[in-house]
Amino acid sequence: MDPYVNGKERVYVSGVVQSVSPTMRIRRKSDNDIVPKRDITFADKRKKTVVVSLWNDHATNVGQELLDNADKFPIVAIKSLKVGDFQGASMASIGSDISPSSKGGVRSMYYDRVSLSHVTSNPYLGEDKPSFFSIRAYISFIKPDQTMWYRACKTCNKKVTGAIGSGYWCEGCQKNDDECSLRYIMVVKVSDASGEAWLSMFNEQAERIFGCSADEPDKLK
Repeated sequence: MDPYVNGKERVYVSGVVQSVSPTMRIRRKSDNDIVPKRDITFADKRKKTVVVSLWNDHATNVGQELLDNADKFPIVAIKSLKVGDFQGASMASIGSDISPSSKGGVRSMYYDRVSLSHVTSNPYLGEDKPSFFSIRAYISFIKPDQTMWYRACKTCNKKVTGAIGSGYWCEGCQKNDDECSLRYIMVVKVSDASGEAWLSMFNEQAERIFGCSADEPDKLK
């Protein structure tokens, strides 16, 4: 955002509304008039937040609509924003085109985040039906004696076994194949400020963490 601070070029931003302030009355220095202002905070997919100031009709009309639908976490797209340097990088919506969409809103990126103690201290969690939530933790231990990947069918990703003669047999697809793929599956210990827990980690997540496919460490064996 720094290249745009106090510049002539306007910017476009979009994100999920996290909070909406009440309408404030601000005295404008240029003509001493009292004008309405409202601040909205929203986050993008990288979980970066920014505060945008809505002025005049935007504050009273669009701002009120966003406040009324704040519990639905509406998505907002704002064109032609002016970036200033008040308390860091700030944005003003004077003359901007604002497009709220409460119907297409999504949950806050932090709405379902819980601590590890919330999970480990609740023995009935997920007993009747699956529970979905997110956690923020770091990997503190990986069991060194476990098999960290398996040979998988390239079609369905299920485990394959060595076929009679050569190749690999997939029970799910009911066929032999000359080749297979390697996919991560492992148990890791994660920790946060509230405690620790053992989690199962699968291929997509492991590839993001290790930065390579399971074929690479398999070559080192």
